[in-house]
Amino acid sequence: MRHFDPEFLRRLEALRLAVRRRAAGAREGDRTSGKPGGAAVHLAHRAYVPGDDFRAVDWNLYARLEELFVREREREQAARLHVVLDASASMNQGGKLDFACRLAAALGTIAEAEGGEAVLWCGAPRRLTLDALDGISDGPAASVSARALPPRALAVAISDPWDEPVLSAPATLVHVLARDEIEPSVRGMARVVDSETRAWVDRYVGEEEVAEYKRRLGERLARWREWAHRREVGYVRCTADESLDEVIRLFLREGVLE
Repeated sequence: MRHFDPEFLRRLEALRLAVRRRAAGAREGDRTSGKPGGAAVHLAHRAYVPGDDFRAVDWNLYARLEELFVREREREQAARLHVVLDASASMNQGGKLDFACRLAAALGTIAEAEGGEAVLWCGAPRRLTLDALDGISDGPAASVSARALPPRALAVAISDPWDEPVLSAPATLVHVLARDEIEPSVRGMARVVDSETRAWVDRYVGEEEVAEYKRRLGERLARWREWAHRREVGYVRCTADESLDEVIRLFLREGVLE
């Protein structure tokens, strides 16, 4: 497989098992509606019997009736996670597309291990599988219209964005940069090529030029953070050579998928 070596596939299976154990250990009612694992919703009351969990007791009802009743619950249908993956030419620089596909595979694994399912948006929407991800190559950016994603869909966009991605809360933008885009190594005369248009220019790159580039990059990243904040969209910045394990821990620790 293009994006997935045997070591990554082993780590993916370990992640699947770890999330399944976590989901199996979660108490009924701990989750809120919209999480990939589904939610426990209140259906009815019944009389308390010895051995029932006191956390299920409706204490407000007890205050009115002076009798113990517990809430019965049933699991909702699991929600879908929509992964919008940018496969434009600019993503095929410095390992960004490979990182994006691996992250998408991990997020799909988390969603399915918690009882949900994942949909891949890169071209025509389809079930997120390793085969679907492995067939992705750089090309025109996936076009997702504002009406395509369901209202308030749980979504993650993985991109090095130029235009605004189609997202609304609850959602997260994962902004992927190559290491050389953050710390340029080029010095002296260099040909700078636009990865999307293939337009190029020859110019000298010295320390002053690098400093100006970093200033402009900082402003661009700050604009995207502000964009995400205004729309109540999560924002995570990654480098393509970053440990995927650390990014997944961030998603799980911060509840990005909730």
